[in-house]
Amino acid sequence: MPTTNAPVHIDAPAPTRPPNGLFSVAHMPTGTDARFLMGVDYDTTACTPAQTWLEVCEPAPGTVKDFGFPTTVVGTVFTVVDGMECLGNVGVDMGEYQRLLRETFDAKAERQAEAALQAVLKAEGAVTITPATVTEMVAAMEERLNDYAGLGAIHVDPHTAVYLDDQNLIHPTLTGGLQTVNGTPVVSGRGYARTAGNHFIGVTGQVTVLRGPLMETVTPPGPAWPARALIEQPFAILIECVQDWAQVAVA
Repeated sequence: MPTTNAPVHIDAPAPTRPPNGLFSVAHMPTGTDARFLMGVDYDTTACTPAQTWLEVCEPAPGTVKDFGFPTTVVGTVFTVVDGMECLGNVGVDMGEYQRLLRETFDAKAERQAEAALQAVLKAEGAVTITPATVTEMVAAMEERLNDYAGLGAIHVDPHTAVYLDDQNLIHPTLTGGLQTVNGTPVVSGRGYARTAGNHFIGVTGQVTVLRGPLMETVTPPGPAWPARALIEQPFAILIECVQDWAQVAVA
């Protein structure tokens, strides 16, 4: 005799955040002061190279030591929001919905942070690549880090990452990441978009990602609205010294 019993409802498996995204290489301090929502910056001396002073004793007449200035790194502040609603409203456990939102929020937030970083890069004009090949594209981005006193990163969309790996321009690391032949970390970000028919590549100095407090809200159902669960968190991205991007046509 056929049964009419309803299917058994089980807990959803907790998802794993994809590897090699922005959060895998970014500096992400804990215990961040939430006042960064009003703006955030810091000063660094990593943007300019040092000098070589050849005079051991007295300087030669007319020679001077150059003094640079610290560079102020200014953050971009934004908020990531995710929510869901239930139209049934009967027997709804909104606490369960909140748990589901919480479990997927990290991966979703990383993608939005990548999109925010790409928007900062694209606010400036693209670097002209000559000749317009993928190899020259990677080389040009690496060259932008020459005067930077730190470990920068190359940023590509997943499509471009697969192509660069096929061309032996990036390689897996022993810890599961990606890097160039020079040891520069490579971010393969699902939040990085590419225009049709083109590869996208970006380069940055150290990226710092600040996260504010996680805020959760539940709205019970009413006569004219469904039950809703909301989760949101403020972020700030700071890019140190180097920020550039380029694109070349897919071969």
